[in-house]
Amino acid sequence: MEAKSLLNRFNPQELIRLCNEKMVCAARDLAEFTNNGINASFIVALAHKCENYEETVGRHSTIESSTNIPASKDEILEGVDMICRVGQQIWSQNPTKYNDYVINY
Repeated sequence: MEAKSLLNRFNPQELIRLCNEKMVCAARDLAEFTNNGINASFIVALAHKCENYEETVGRHSTIESSTNIPASKDEILEGVDMICRVGQQIWSQNPTKYNDYVINY
């Protein structure tokens, strides 16, 4: 299953947790990511989007329809998807590191 469609299955809290986990992995492997087009600025910007999304979700105890979902959700989905795709590409020969970038639901 494609990562983006899998990410859409996560509820807001799960998506926030996953985003934070993948950003930590990418920050830890920043040198490799920078060599592959994802730099610290990208990760920091994604962290801010995730924080804003988390605050918005916190203000709305339930998100009932797609009209209530902040636009930043799509940006978070794109960012996490990109981190995971690049991480899998970088670590394709290292199963342990590769698994850090696999999305499991």
